[in-house]
Amino acid sequence: MENIDKKELSSDEQANSAEVEPKEREKADCKQPAMSVKSHHLGTAAYIVIGLLVALLAIYSGYYLGKHSGAAGKYAKLNAVLELVEQLYVDEVSTDSIQEKVIPLVLEQLDPHSSYLSAQLQQQETERLEGSFSGIGVQFNTITDTVVVVQVIAGGPSARAGVKAGDRILGVSGYDLTKPPLDSDSIRNHLKGLEGSVADLSILRNGKPMHLKVTRGHVPINSIESQYEIAQGILYAKLNGWGRTTHKEFLAAVSPMLTKGRLKGIVLDLRGNGGGYMEAAVRMSNEFLQRGQSILYVEGKAYPKETVLADGTGLLKRVPLIVMVDEFSASSSEIFAGAMQDQDRAVIVGRRTFGKGFVQQPYDFPDGSEVRLTIARYFTPSGRCIQKPYEPGNLYDYSMEVQNRYAQDEWDKEIDPPQDPRLLYRTQGGRVVYGGGGISPDVFIPRDTTGFTSYYFRLVNQGVLHKFSFIYADRYRAKLSQYKTAEELVGYLNTQGLLYQVGNFAHREGIALRPNALHSSADLILNQTYALIAEHILSRKAMWMIFNERDNGILRCVEMIEKEQAFPLSLNGREDRKEEVEKTPSKE
Repeated sequence: MENIDKKELSSDEQANSAEVEPKEREKADCKQPAMSVKSHHLGTAAYIVIGLLVALLAIYSGYYLGKHSGAAGKYAKLNAVLELVEQLYVDEVSTDSIQEKVIPLVLEQLDPHSSYLSAQLQQQETERLEGSFSGIGVQFNTITDTVVVVQVIAGGPSARAGVKAGDRILGVSGYDLTKPPLDSDSIRNHLKGLEGSVADLSILRNGKPMHLKVTRGHVPINSIESQYEIAQGILYAKLNGWGRTTHKEFLAAVSPMLTKGRLKGIVLDLRGNGGGYMEAAVRMSNEFLQRGQSILYVEGKAYPKETVLADGTGLLKRVPLIVMVDEFSASSSEIFAGAMQDQDRAVIVGRRTFGKGFVQQPYDFPDGSEVRLTIARYFTPSGRCIQKPYEPGNLYDYSMEVQNRYAQDEWDKEIDPPQDPRLLYRTQGGRVVYGGGGISPDVFIPRDTTGFTSYYFRLVNQGVLHKFSFIYADRYRAKLSQYKTAEELVGYLNTQGLLYQVGNFAHREGIALRPNALHSSADLILNQTYALIAEHILSRKAMWMIFNERDNGILRCVEMIEKEQAFPLSLNGREDRKEEVEKTPSKE
């Protein structure tokens, strides 16, 4: 498999693919921002921003002057302005503070996904993508204004030290965690630390204070938050991101069923998956494609065209696959879904994806902060760039685009395809697909609104279900912990009359009890409550097992695999094409 390796690329957008159409296609797909240009009068605030931008450019000119001697003349005026500000401006100014505020404003003028990350945000994002960090190994929440351990990671530092779910952490190494306001980032920063360092925890357990010393160590951050056999021979796997360990985690998930010859199909759930490393999506795609089949290509002004082909070593080339997507599936999720759709390798089920078609390259600064600059577009095998339109500098309209789909009923009904013939492409088998704004599914699944009432929305929006579920699980943890599976736990909860307990709890939280609405939404309320309790008592895997029981989209996917409908085209037709593809030389 030809490997794209320019440091580590982040696929926060996409580009076009193997057999490229003329350049006017790229213009129709990717290069045309939305042209809703408005005139504005420049007020005082605008002049201040412009002044700050000039100062920032001057700062950066100094940085580049040190590295590129030829730039002196080009940036001389900016340097002079900065020197004037530093030497003669009426007040003292902090150039560091100006940089932090203005760098994002500069990048906003380029595209919606070139971005600046402070040192703290950069560290958090790196930990998520790299798949681990150094800490004590617990999940916690502060719903009751106390740091309560929800889960202790098996085999992790806290598990070895004896920390238990339900423990209240009152302090860590002399830092008081009981004083409001409880800021999750601050708590997390005090619990994390260098590997081998010791966190001295002050804990309250069953009303009794105690101290535990936890030696910080490696704590994994998994990309696959749930995987299980959802029906006989069918694996369900939910990915929450694309990180360094995603491919390895996925192979570990499929291995038991694959080695026993029991794997009849896979449902890969990418709904809500906003992306991550492009390389992770490439490696996953390689598992399903034949030798020589295109995965994507990448191209930019200073980034020569680079095509990625499957190398034929994948273990899952003949396993039926269904990929679930929605409006929050973006970036690497769209790379994977686009490759599977264009190669007629999987059925894409759900709703139109977000529409990010750019690739970012990270550039680090000495203080730990980072600029992620868009350097290329990526293109799917049919030649599509699925970047949706945007207006440079108008992040608000861009950020509201998904919400606008909801307002236009796109979450509930299938939309008509674009009429522009330049956006029409064909898959390897001749099916019509479209570029210019996300990946449209092969099978549309509308939002399930069964049981939706204004009462239910208030419960969700005010966090009542989360709060009730946590308090209930915490109060009855000893009893609930006797049940070891999601099925056993749900069986017990069904005998406890939780529906009116939720209604009465909501009433105490300021939401008046409405018996008719409560019963109309009963199935939805109980499903979510049971699932959230299972997360606190068992695991996120158990939570998703319960959630999925009433997910019509997932039930449809399972049915399609069982009816051998998991390939968009007939298997016989695919076998002929596979033989042709396998004769195509690959770049290795």
